[in-house]
Amino acid sequence: MRISSLDGFQPLDSAYAMLLESSEQPFSFPPATSPVTFCFAAEQLSDVAELPLVLVDTDANEALPILRDYAAKNRHVEYWAPRADTARLQQIALAQDSHDLSITGSRLTMNWIQVCIGPATEHDRSCEDWVQGLKAATAPVEFTESPGVAAPEVSLRSLVISRITPLAKPLKKYLPGSVVIVLYKILEKIR
Repeated sequence: MRISSLDGFQPLDSAYAMLLESSEQPFSFPPATSPVTFCFAAEQLSDVAELPLVLVDTDANEALPILRDYAAKNRHVEYWAPRADTARLQQIALAQDSHDLSITGSRLTMNWIQVCIGPATEHDRSCEDWVQGLKAATAPVEFTESPGVAAPEVSLRSLVISRITPLAKPLKKYLPGSVVIVLYKILEKIR
């Protein structure tokens, strides 16, 4: 797949069809402002052929022919991948036979990465760096703690010193030298 644009696009404000692999998957979709027709097999798409289409985390083998068909006909088609698992979107983007398709827009929601798909042009760029970004964004992060380095503890004394010092320092030039010496001795005893 290639990239034409990653600029944001507006959510569909008309009726649309949504292809899901199963009705048993618990997905939390963004609120729709228009009627949505749910389809659970590619064969059901012929009943909603006039509507824009959203493929929801669909397997690459099933999604690519549908995306290619809609893009060739210049019809509105989107692919939504869960932000927590973009493996299928990565497979589609890196598929060898997807170079005739291009991402024409993208949108991030709380739970979804949504991309609009269209036909590729000669001016579109490769999507390999974008896919690397998807991999990095969803990769698990491991935190390792060094056993020899502990976080410093904040004592009440150090907290008092850190609060008083910035307030007292500007007054130092107006105080007699003997008072400043006494204050430094008090500060030393607090430490």
